[in-house]
Amino acid sequence: MKCSDISDPQVTSVELDRLADRRLVLLDHEGSYEGVCLWFECQFPGDSPCLSTSPASPRTHWQQTALVLPQVEEVAAFECVAWEVVLERSSDERRHYNIHFSMLDPDKEPHPIPCDCISPRCALIGHVMEEYEKTVGIIE
Repeated sequence: MKCSDISDPQVTSVELDRLADRRLVLLDHEGSYEGVCLWFECQFPGDSPCLSTSPASPRTHWQQTALVLPQVEEVAAFECVAWEVVLERSSDERRHYNIHFSMLDPDKEPHPIPCDCISPRCALIGHVMEEYEKTVGIIE
C-alpha cells in the first residue's frame, strides 16, 4: 500500500486517518490463493535506513499482518486477483488502525496495457498490439 509521503510538511494527521489502496496482481504460477500479507516500509529523511517489516527484511518487534480469505481459491498461472484494503485509524487508540479488506472482481478493475493475464480482453489487446507493431512499427 502506498500512501502520501508523510515526511512532506503538507501531510496532515487527518490524511493519515484513512489510507486506501486497490490492487490488481498478475499471478506467476498456479496454486492455492489463501490470503494477503501486509507490511510497511518507512523511509526516514536523510541517510537513515528504511524501517521495514517486509518478510525479506531483518526482524523487528513489529510484525506483518496476514489477511486470510474465508475460503481457499485455486488460481491459474497468469490469472489476476484484485482487492481493496482500507486502513482506518481507530477512534479509541490513535496508534491503531482497523483493516477492511474486500476482494474485487479482476474483470472489472483496470488492467495495465499491455497486460499478460489470461483474460480474453487482455489477450485481444495484446494480439492487436502485436499486429500493429508488425504492420506499422513499435508502439511507444
